[in-house]
Amino acid sequence: MNVILEFLIISIIFLNYYLLSTTSVRNLIKYAAYQGVIAALMPSFFEFHPSALGFMIALISLKGFVFPWLLIKLSEKYNIKYESKSKLLTPLFTSFLFISVFFLSFYLSYKLNFGSNNFHLLIPGSFITIFTGILIIIIKTKTLSQIVGYIVLENGIYCFGVSAFVKEPFTVEAAILLDIFVALFVMGMAVFHIGKEFNQLEVDSMNELKDTIEIIESKEE
Repeated sequence: MNVILEFLIISIIFLNYYLLSTTSVRNLIKYAAYQGVIAALMPSFFEFHPSALGFMIALISLKGFVFPWLLIKLSEKYNIKYESKSKLLTPLFTSFLFISVFFLSFYLSYKLNFGSNNFHLLIPGSFITIFTGILIIIIKTKTLSQIVGYIVLENGIYCFGVSAFVKEPFTVEAAILLDIFVALFVMGMAVFHIGKEFNQLEVDSMNELKDTIEIIESKEE
């Protein structure tokens, strides 16, 4: 059982690298869906509660199908296929970021004295996933990619919650999932209205628009 669990954790860690390095928005959504499904399955390898089976199925449905379907529909509607070319998305730089996050996560796990338990890979894997989500939000330029970053961040928080509350992981996830669902709903509505108004979802272009508005306002004054 522990071997299967560690294989799932290693899969999540590798998916973090692909999430950070890919420039395809569709692949980004797909990898996040895979990661969410794997994370949802992990509590069953600790102590399975039959009463939580329905919640696990709902969790897999949301993370593996509903959220990805909504994001893919938005990407198709606004023809968002790839990230814009950026120095922050080069293979060398993303590899350096991932290696840094990898060693930092194991260092934090060691310093917090989480390395002596039976699932020693889960804590650093959780930190890696959390940091990956934050980095996606920071370095990706498409708003849809940043929404995926929030999903990845939630996956990492959930994995950490599983390690800290093994007996009741679904209680932890219920609270976290409610927050992320509301956040995705709000961001989805914002993306829809931004795309409808400006016909694009490029963060850099929105920054340029803000600068242009400030210049116009300064001239009027």
